[in-house]
Amino acid sequence: MEKLHICLVCPDGRNFSLIKQTGTLALALNQAGLKVSLVIGHVETSALQNLHPEISTKHFFRDQGMLPQKWRQHIHMFRQLRKHLHKDPTIDIVHLMSCRWPYSLLAHIPHRLQMPIMANAQLESDINVKAIPFLKRPFHQRALKCIHPLIVNSHHMLDVAKKNGLEHVALIATGVQTDQFKPVLSKRPTRRELGLPEKATLVCCMADIAPENAQLEALERCLPLSEERQLLFIGNAPDKEYLARIEKRLEEKGCLPYAHFLDAVMNPEEYLKASDLFILLGGIEQRHGTILEAQSAGLPVVLAPSPSALMLSNGNRCGVVLYPNNPLAKQAFDKLIADATYRQGRAINTRPYVQKEFGFKKMVQSYVKLYTSF
Repeated sequence: MEKLHICLVCPDGRNFSLIKQTGTLALALNQAGLKVSLVIGHVETSALQNLHPEISTKHFFRDQGMLPQKWRQHIHMFRQLRKHLHKDPTIDIVHLMSCRWPYSLLAHIPHRLQMPIMANAQLESDINVKAIPFLKRPFHQRALKCIHPLIVNSHHMLDVAKKNGLEHVALIATGVQTDQFKPVLSKRPTRRELGLPEKATLVCCMADIAPENAQLEALERCLPLSEERQLLFIGNAPDKEYLARIEKRLEEKGCLPYAHFLDAVMNPEEYLKASDLFILLGGIEQRHGTILEAQSAGLPVVLAPSPSALMLSNGNRCGVVLYPNNPLAKQAFDKLIADATYRQGRAINTRPYVQKEFGFKKMVQSYVKLYTSF
């Protein structure tokens, strides 16, 4: 009996978070006994090239043409995916890793070929047609109707999907490989290897440096920085102007030596293990995995208000949600950043919570069950 063949489609290979999710799921499905192939858009090559001897990877990229770069890539991806699915009759199911506009249009291809198509939705804007320009809404709505099922990772997103008239929706919570993020007894050796300050309270913010991820707000919350309190920003900087604003603010406060900037890393677990506290004040809904990984490494989390923030922080037992004009939240944050004993009290809850509610095996089993239901 031939193995079930799943084609994972990552429409934007420039998105590090999406690439990471695609690669992690591909390896897990391969280990679970399924045949997996990858299709990556918008890049000539990526970190998923030669991911595994049994996983084939295709990259679709076009650097010349009459159309603007953005739409040239989308149209090229559309045409190449159609050719790829025609050429490989062994593909049983197409899994689109993001259904945000205009990537949702890719769902029409397997739908017309009468192939099962499923897709992940992480943000409200992915499935809320009112979030895109008026004239494009019917096209996005029709594309979403082709997807059976749409996969969401929270009850909030489940409600959003139903309010937008989407009936075929499956809830699969984000899973984390907690063994990979096992905390260390002493952070100093790890920090020494990574070139990080050994004695300071190190606050980590792991996301692309962009306005939607609110690194500037995180900086303001953590001020004043010093030898004893330092910030670690990990993520690519697609918005150079926003990065310059952060650096300017650091210079104004005389704190530039106490903030560390790194591009996205392939070993995030090491940097999380070396940190004391995790902060993310924007882009929370598309970074459930990152937040849960931080908690797996034993870090309390500081989050901005969002639909899933309380769920991710286990009702503030694993950190704090910074609701505006809330003195208790502010007091809890001040204690987390300044009081090691209080911080350790919250850290005790983080890893057990993730192990119980967000197990990686549980997530993979849910996907396999979904695939085999067709």
